[in-house]
Amino acid sequence: MMNIEKVDQFIRPFINNRKIPGMAVAIVHGDIVQFCEYGCVDKKSNEKVNDLTLFEIGSMSKAFTALGILWLENKGTISCNDNVKQYIPWFEPYFIIDKKRMVRDIKIFDLLYHTSGIPFQTLFNIPCYNNGKALHDNIWRMRNIKLVAEPGVMYHYSSNNYNILAYIIEQVTQESYESYIQETILHPLGLFHTYLSREEALKRGTLSCGHKLSFLRQRSYNAPFIRGNLAGGYIMSCIHDMGRWLRIQMGIEDIGEEYKTLINKSHEGKYDLKENPGYKIAAGWHINNDTDVIQYMGSNPNFSSKTIFSPSKKWGICVLANANSSLTYYLADNILKCSKPKLISPYRADVYQRTDLFFTILCGINTISAILVIPGLLLEKPNGIFGNELTYLSLFVFWSLLTLVTPYFMKKTFRWKAFYIWSSPAILMAYTLGIITMLASFIICMLLSI
Repeated sequence: MMNIEKVDQFIRPFINNRKIPGMAVAIVHGDIVQFCEYGCVDKKSNEKVNDLTLFEIGSMSKAFTALGILWLENKGTISCNDNVKQYIPWFEPYFIIDKKRMVRDIKIFDLLYHTSGIPFQTLFNIPCYNNGKALHDNIWRMRNIKLVAEPGVMYHYSSNNYNILAYIIEQVTQESYESYIQETILHPLGLFHTYLSREEALKRGTLSCGHKLSFLRQRSYNAPFIRGNLAGGYIMSCIHDMGRWLRIQMGIEDIGEEYKTLINKSHEGKYDLKENPGYKIAAGWHINNDTDVIQYMGSNPNFSSKTIFSPSKKWGICVLANANSSLTYYLADNILKCSKPKLISPYRADVYQRTDLFFTILCGINTISAILVIPGLLLEKPNGIFGNELTYLSLFVFWSLLTLVTPYFMKKTFRWKAFYIWSSPAILMAYTLGIITMLASFIICMLLSI
């Protein structure tokens, strides 16, 4: 049993420093489950987070989808060695071999373990709407996609692997993914406060408001609920259910032998992870090579989460937050070490925090440039601070090109809409200010030279 006072002393300074609006933590030690709740559901209402407050759990959703697939296999309805085309005939991804386009067969097994070759960046092409066609439309967009590797050859993470699994579930069961997971996985396992639609979550529980870092502050952000990525990252749950989910994963809860067998099967590690050395990929989980520690993390544009546990030692941690921050991952990894401070690893600012800080500063620089340059030009000082009109034209082109290439370098996609959903608004504002300032300066210089 953890000393909750020490846990609180460890967690609270990080939450205050990172200004996380709301967070919930579950700590499991054998038969004991302890909960810690921090902050508010929404800054505007100041309603306090409790053990039933709902959060989007991001990629931790994949473990439920995987269990749903393993259930179908256990019943003999499908086999993980089946070709995806058996259930989606028009799905024909290809791979280039000797400069020839070759259609490649993907097995259900490849989707479960991220060895299908489906590109990671397809995440940013998922339709941003929430209706009955969203999942079908998402898979249809990928029907002729170029794979980054031949299926079964290498691990390459893509959230869309699990969305394809959800579509297979719908084709096989002739019911919605939501209905199937609820009736086959959630309710039989006693997870009655875990939901697959915002409508139901808002109707039956308290759904936390998500937040995104913007100009050095966490601000309320109503990100789109992308049903086409539901199976990969948009299931909603509370820390109460996550505490029970941890105990289920550790074999503590009495859930029946059939489910226990499937849970254990989902923990079977298959492929080493290059980006996370020492771990293998399992069905919705990452498995430590040297111990039985199992973990997975999740993030959305405005939520983040992590679960980590040891079945043999019967301990587990889950952290849920209503902001996209790597702090959830850090806390989940270090909470058990809070009684031994020397073992705690240092916290490093995540990419979202560093990016927001950099572009917030850049916004300030561009604003100051506009204040100094444009009035000077209007006062008929054509040389201004930077030189003649050719300088301003060059800077205008430079800023304009940056707005095109930034999404590619940072998210490997030219779709600004998806980039903006995930990233800080300070990025677009900084580029916009740069473009406007330099274009206005160029035009003024041209007018003054006439």
